[in-house]
Amino acid sequence: MKEIIFPLFLSGFLVWILTPLARRLGFRFGILDYSDHKAIPCTGGVAIYASFFGSIILISPCLSLSKDLVSLTIGGTLLLGLGIYDDRKGLTALKKLFAQSAISLIVILLGLKITALAKIQLGWAGFPISLLWFLGFINAINLIDGLDGLASGITAITTLVLLLLSPSPEFLILVAALAGATLFFLRFNLSKKRKIFLGDNGSMLLGFLLAGLSIVGSHKGRAFDILAITLICLGVPICDTALAILRRRKKKVSIFSRDKEHIHHQLLNKGMSQKEALLLIYGITLVMAVIGLCLIR
Repeated sequence: MKEIIFPLFLSGFLVWILTPLARRLGFRFGILDYSDHKAIPCTGGVAIYASFFGSIILISPCLSLSKDLVSLTIGGTLLLGLGIYDDRKGLTALKKLFAQSAISLIVILLGLKITALAKIQLGWAGFPISLLWFLGFINAINLIDGLDGLASGITAITTLVLLLLSPSPEFLILVAALAGATLFFLRFNLSKKRKIFLGDNGSMLLGFLLAGLSIVGSHKGRAFDILAITLICLGVPICDTALAILRRRKKKVSIFSRDKEHIHHQLLNKGMSQKEALLLIYGITLVMAVIGLCLIR
């Protein structure tokens, strides 16, 4: 139990004290979004990054030197930097996808890749499957981040569910640290007075960490269970991404073009408040998680 409680609350405490600093960085360097004519910092990823990796270093310096975690740290750092640049300067969707692919390939070449499904060894097929895994999660969480608390809340639910599947104490520490960071970040993401957005730096980082942690868990044992439950818990953002691609292909526009027809937008258009839409998607995620756990058990 201590493998869960201590990292969860330590990373949560770090988010609590680091998020106000991240807000100041957003104002200082102009990493802002404008909502209702009000400037909101988009540096939430900075606070989550520092809290997640900081808590792991404080808890277990030996764990932080493991091969998988080194790969996760390198990839997370590069992706955070990419997101900050995108939030500050702006990148075309194609350039952003190219950079995401390059970072994912670096991580895969460092050894953080899907090597087996159940008892089937993937061999060379593990490279393209792992690349699609990273890119799918990164962009699914990035695209679903259209309501305050949505991306971080779905990540928190997914990590809490992953805590029920424990292939190793090291995996529990990593997942608990991300759960604590995202849960406590909601305090600021949903705040009216001290609001902060994840920004692309935060949403892409969360997608990457979910993809990476599920692969780390698969290396520790119960490979199929860990990968499957992560995929099922992220059913809403994955379906939303797939529908967005199909919708844009049907309209014969670029699949990278933006629109206001994502799931959360459609719920708001039907008269739901932001809180009601948020709770509904949380509820669907929880139901899918329970179904996934029942199938696995």
